[in-house]
Amino acid sequence: MINLIAKGLNSAGRPSADENCLLLIDAPPILLHPEAHPLLWGIDQAVVILESGRSRKDQARALLDLLHHAEVEVLGCVLNRYQPELPSWIGGSKLP
Repeated sequence: MINLIAKGLNSAGRPSADENCLLLIDAPPILLHPEAHPLLWGIDQAVVILESGRSRKDQARALLDLLHHAEVEVLGCVLNRYQPELPSWIGGSKLP
């Protein structure tokens, strides 16, 4: 189980005194690491990070379902490592 230790948090991972506290947690991939699931019940909102060419639609849907079940609001999504194919006339390459 992941131990969450931070100044100003109670044992449930919630702010203990200041309700305006912001804590950013860079968690491992939740679907690949079940030991990180307890983090879901201690957070209010999340930003989903996906990797272009690697993250699959069914995995993204399963993650969104898990977050919905844990009542975590999804603020948005970041698509990492996306490389658009640009035409050669503006500096793009025909090589992969």
